[in-house]
Amino acid sequence: MTLSTDTPLVSLIRWPLEVIRGDTVEIGLSIKNIGPLPFPGGKITRFWAEYLRTKGIITVLLELINKEIPQLKTGEKSKIGTAEWVPWEEGPAWLKLVIEPIDKQPVEYYLTEKGTTRTGEYLEGYIVISREPLIIAKELSDLIQNLTVKDKQKGH
Repeated sequence: MTLSTDTPLVSLIRWPLEVIRGDTVEIGLSIKNIGPLPFPGGKITRFWAEYLRTKGIITVLLELINKEIPQLKTGEKSKIGTAEWVPWEEGPAWLKLVIEPIDKQPVEYYLTEKGTTRTGEYLEGYIVISREPLIIAKELSDLIQNLTVKDKQKGH
């Protein structure tokens, strides 16, 4: 999964797994078969965000539900599509995904090619950060830059 956003505050984010509460995030989903056998094809049956601070509260991402996944040979990768997510709860969050193959066999999910196997669902963790401290940090940064420019103009 890849995440992207066009918010001006994104320049203040320091970690790639951070997203800003209230900003629309585009999730790009690609799938690669790293197993020894071909993947027969299937579809996404569940795709959701789960907020760890509010156990049981989720956001279902409907854009990719029932999206077809093509057959994939070992090592083959396919772009599946995109979905929009507006995180609304601060703190840790999971993006989770369940695939149902045509042959109904269990799917093994990996976060990375050398990662540990998970069965049942794919998950990727993110940190949802508050917008307000980022706005304050940006305003302070702009103020410091303006004061520095004014000092240089005065010859200090």
